[in-house]
Amino acid sequence: MAYMNNVGKFKYSLYLVKQNKKLIILLNVILAIMICGIEGILLMSDGLDQFSASIYTVVISAIFAMIISMIVPLYMMKMLYHKKSSDFYYALPIKRKDIYFTHLIFGFLVTMLPIILYYIVGMLLANASQIIYDFDLDIALFAKILVIIIFNMFVMQAMINFIAVRCNNLVDALILIGCYMIIPFVLLLSISVYFDKLLYDTTLGFGNYLSYQFIMDHLLIFLSVPTLLTQEISKMFDSNSWDWHMIYWFVVAVAFIVLSARYYVKRKAEQSESISNFHMGYPLVIVTSVLCIMLIGFGTGLLKGITIVVTLLVYFILLFIWKRKIYLNVKSIGVYVFLLVVCVCLQFVFEQTNGFNSIQEVPTKDYKEASMEISVDNDVIGITGASYEGYVVTTKGEEGMKALKQFHQDVLPYVAGKGDYTDGYISVSYGKNEEAHRLYYLTRQSMEEEVLPRLEKLKDNKKIEIKQVVREENY
Repeated sequence: MAYMNNVGKFKYSLYLVKQNKKLIILLNVILAIMICGIEGILLMSDGLDQFSASIYTVVISAIFAMIISMIVPLYMMKMLYHKKSSDFYYALPIKRKDIYFTHLIFGFLVTMLPIILYYIVGMLLANASQIIYDFDLDIALFAKILVIIIFNMFVMQAMINFIAVRCNNLVDALILIGCYMIIPFVLLLSISVYFDKLLYDTTLGFGNYLSYQFIMDHLLIFLSVPTLLTQEISKMFDSNSWDWHMIYWFVVAVAFIVLSARYYVKRKAEQSESISNFHMGYPLVIVTSVLCIMLIGFGTGLLKGITIVVTLLVYFILLFIWKRKIYLNVKSIGVYVFLLVVCVCLQFVFEQTNGFNSIQEVPTKDYKEASMEISVDNDVIGITGASYEGYVVTTKGEEGMKALKQFHQDVLPYVAGKGDYTDGYISVSYGKNEEAHRLYYLTRQSMEEEVLPRLEKLKDNKKIEIKQVVREENY
């Protein structure tokens, strides 16, 4: 029996190759032209140097790897969206689990092998002279980048397969795939808009107060596969090292595959061409969309009444897309009211607790370096003929960081109100890439009596470097 099943799987694999011959040819032609063909033309016309050609190969390979990884899995599961096709495939003398994994593996091979082939050919074209004369090609680096691209294809196809199997019609599958790609960015935008408004209202100065607590790129990398791809490739060029985020996404991809196989086996042919009902589908999209609109509405200072009306309209429009009819009953209204109450309560608690104590004027996180710029009107110190007078302060090490943070803390009581007339500002940046940044405006009196005297005392610290900056006026 096992032998017959293996023979059946082998014959079915050959059937898939024969059935999808046009797809295989089309993918190879497109990738050959876009990766190798255009690159070869640009190299012959001196439109690209060797390094630029290598980057071209990486970028185009990554872009088309993501595109085909979204299209091919959906194409391989298209039989699930028609009752006759489902009946035919379910009647085959092969286990459903074997059919699913055969389609899954076939999708992996038909997309990954061409990417690997044309990536290698593209790299050989880009570095032909180096290979022939010097053999000075960083093979390890570009091999690691290829591994990253293939890994992201694996994750993307696992996710798309999950959506394809759980949906009962092609329209729902396309809509939900689009939502899964877009919503992480919309969610990030809405969080940023809301936090910017909240922080402006609850803190003394301006700046990226939460970026050192929740670095937005790091938050997005847990939600978006394309972001994972771009971040990992960039990191490879910068430090030539792997990142632990890949472990997280590997676990997620395996979970998607396991759940997809389970649902595929239990799926009934009668579900085809019907409405798609699963928690990670429209319900997740609707809840997230309503949350994002509320955050943007509250964050941009719109009237809460307008925000509620807009979210209500979006909520019922999404319900209509999901149910294919006007869905207005006690349950749907109750769910919306529940979402509204939860969002308003969370907003109130967040504001009252200063972001659950995550909003701090002086960061508590340990940084290895920091810098500060103090800008003062020229007449505050008595310098004439200058349009700008100020100081640049830099420090590294534990002792210098401690002194700078103390200076930061000491000037906070003298920060001007956000509507007051001011004569200068203090800009403080923590971390190598300004991970935490603060900007405060101060009055002339505060500058003369509090800030500059403290700055004079700070000069005694040998771990801190202070430079005076004067720019002459241009008439």
